Amino acid sequence: MTRFHSTKAHLKIAVSALIIGTVLTGCQMSSSLARPAKYAAASETAPDSGKLSKGLKKAESAVAADPRNAMLRLALADAYMKAGRFDSAEMAYDDSLVLGSESPRAAVSLALMQVANGRSADALGTLEEYRDIIPAGDLGLAMALAGNTKQGVAVLVDEIRGGNSNAKVRQNLALAYALDGRWPDAKVMASQDVPADQVDDRIRSWAMMAKPEDYQTRVATLLGVTPVVDAGMPAQLALANNPDAGAQARAMDAPLADAAPPVRYADA
Repeated sequence: MTRFHSTKAHLKIAVSALIIGTVLTGCQMSSSLARPAKYAAASETAPDSGKLSKGLKKAESAVAADPRNAMLRLALADAYMKAGRFDSAEMAYDDSLVLGSESPRAAVSLALMQVANGRSADALGTLEEYRDIIPAGDLGLAMALAGNTKQGVAVLVDEIRGGNSNAKVRQNLALAYALDGRWPDAKVMASQDVPADQVDDRIRSWAMMAKPEDYQTRVATLLGVTPVVDAGMPAQLALANNPDAGAQARAMDAPLADAAPPVRYADA
């Protein structure tokens, strides 16, 4: 899912080719392309909790009916993310990739959930593992969000120097500069696409989420969702509880391990 357009896109990170959204910095989640969105979550209309709940139940039911379908797992992960259930979303994104999904969005979303759950090192490992399928414009910002700000900036600068200088990449670089503490550079880059009277507000909003310890708030703000206490994915949906048919058949045919030898009685 790639979604990005417009200069006003206050990025609301979405996991598209990378984070569903416009400028991986503020894209609103949608099933496909990212659409422009106001950066400040407070300025946006809160999602309908009833619709989110109904959509999540449908996604869970679909996975229960076809538990080894990678795309259904991906849709379930998106539903968990929208609901602010980051632990469940992380597991579902990982399951989707394990089942063979080659979606750049799934890879980036998994990394974002790992960042939100306080495991930046795992997120960087995920980004490295899937870097060949993740667009550089998304990869750079994801690296910066995961704590490797200098590498993230370098990836984005190389992308722009290579001729891919669109609004999404420029604004991702602006945010990466901010996360790296390079505020003058962030302001200059942001001003290329943001109206002059809004640049200072953009920079201030970034400053409020730039602290390393605010990893969950940072990801939640970019995604435009509210994190909730997450008890985890229902056990019956766990991939480990839904082996493929081949594995089930092998388990049924396998001889019992360490079977006790027959008891022999001495002749009376």
